[in-house]
Amino acid sequence: MEINIVHEHNNPLLRRKEIGAEILHAGAATPKRESVRARAAALMNTDLERVVLVSIESEFGRGVSKARLHVYDDPEAVQIEPQHILIRNSLIEREE
Repeated sequence: MEINIVHEHNNPLLRRKEIGAEILHAGAATPKRESVRARAAALMNTDLERVVLVSIESEFGRGVSKARLHVYDDPEAVQIEPQHILIRNSLIEREE
């Protein structure tokens, strides 16, 4: 799996970078959220708790997926994300 950053926008109001990325995974299934977050955190030299994978969409038959990521300046700023996104990224536990 290889991640290429297509565009990056700094959003100082929300204290985050908004990243559009292309994930190359030829001959393999769409990568799991955890592995994409871990690879993006390593690529951006930041902690895993600051990286939120908002969406990942596969393109049929190409082995390429498009992803939207938010990389926050500090871990407290992550809490502005919608609750369902935080649950998907395993940043909070589901309430029952």
